[in-house]
Amino acid sequence: MPPRSLLLYALLLFSAAMCLILLNNKVKNYMMSEGRCNFQSVDVEFSNQNNKARGTDCLPPLVKRLKKCLLWSLAPTTAGQFWSSLTPAIEDCCRFLSKTLPIHTLYNMDDFKFAILPIAGKVKCVTLTIGIGNDIGAEKELKKLIPNCQFIGTDPIVESGKIYDNIGRYLNIAVSDSNGTIEASVLANGTYQSRNVTAQNFNDLLVELKEPVIDFLFLDAEGAEYQIMPLLTNERRYLNSVVCQISVEIHGYSSEYRMNDVDYKAQVLDLIANSSFLPIYGTKAGFNRMYWLNMESPACLEKYFADFCDYS
Repeated sequence: MPPRSLLLYALLLFSAAMCLILLNNKVKNYMMSEGRCNFQSVDVEFSNQNNKARGTDCLPPLVKRLKKCLLWSLAPTTAGQFWSSLTPAIEDCCRFLSKTLPIHTLYNMDDFKFAILPIAGKVKCVTLTIGIGNDIGAEKELKKLIPNCQFIGTDPIVESGKIYDNIGRYLNIAVSDSNGTIEASVLANGTYQSRNVTAQNFNDLLVELKEPVIDFLFLDAEGAEYQIMPLLTNERRYLNSVVCQISVEIHGYSSEYRMNDVDYKAQVLDLIANSSFLPIYGTKAGFNRMYWLNMESPACLEKYFADFCDYS
């Protein structure tokens, strides 16, 4: 082939390659702008930042895209579909984070919690357990990982909560969105039953504890999660403390919990859109064991994600 023909052939190949690159970028941008993102597209774009971002600089745009992905996936669900759609949406949108972050699984007798450890060594750490249920297996595992962590636990039934004295401070109260006497599902004499118990408002409890940061919130309150979780929306305005990590068991739509698919959908979408928290794990069983991370508070970012963009 003459040299001139070789040159033209090379130019054609180069032009075709450039067109493919530009087309690929336009497709990615369209997916992001329309909310049609999944973890693969986020993974590719995030990994191609060529280490330009450092520390936590890369997190705000990433979290924004993941939330947009979740909202786009979950908003169209119709009545009766949201519960079964929530965990698959989290898996599709947030798998990159759940696979990248150094998450520890902490086991109780019949469930589990999650924890990401502080980047620095010996730092102040506070764990708040709401709903002890005569089981502190997860707290004991966390104590081994972070020996200097402080533990505070609440349970309205003494026989279910007093075991917490073995690891920290036990408070004989229920926690809800109001103060006073409430009807709650509690573990007593080995079975769950409905009782009138004394409750304290979640934020009032935080005020009393005087802890600016709650590192780990373990929430297994037999339906009270439906009252407590909405308080985390706009938490920067309404809560006295910053909460960094939440392991919560969602107990389904039993009539005693006064929750249904429509209301729960509104609650979760509001949390995703208007709080600092991002759900990165959920289960598909009758009880949804979820893991939410505060991905916006400076205190949490500095403590748990300060080097995320350096190594991801």
